[in-house]
Amino acid sequence: MSQTYFQKGFGLKAAVGPVLAQNYDSAVVDRLRELGYRARAGGMTLKLARAFGFCYGVERAVEYA
Repeated sequence: MSQTYFQKGFGLKAAVGPVLAQNYDSAVVDRLRELGYRARAGGMTLKLARAFGFCYGVERAVEYA
């Protein structure tokens, strides 16, 4: 198997990181954080995990990209 496939990124993390952070944004997530990670509307309660993100496979794919 080629070692190229398993290389750790392409040296673009510094350039891509800020773009990902800027685009991975949500007003809903921001508001839920402000409300203590929980909001209630009518008979529904919406909870947000304090720690969340991509699974390892997605993290790895993003790093390869």
